[in-house]
Amino acid sequence: MQIRLDFFDVLLFCIMVAFFVIGIHQSIFFGVAVSYWLFMFSTLAFLLLNQRLKKKKTAAEKEDSSSEASPKKKQSGSKKKS
Repeated sequence: MQIRLDFFDVLLFCIMVAFFVIGIHQSIFFGVAVSYWLFMFSTLAFLLLNQRLKKKKTAAEKEDSSSEASPKKKQSGSKKKS
């Protein structure tokens, strides 16, 4: 089952990657203490994205299980011919 990403999910992913890369760059040149806040924003974006994806996954599984519990009745091919 694939989960479709919304614009906000893609935006969170981009923010997560961008802050992480900038944090690595800043920690190489200035030290980890200076770039700590960048890693924290990256971690926050990761946690928010992870939470959103888990909610979507559980909602999709509920939808699948509810549709399996009540299968649609097939119509028989015995139509009246006039």
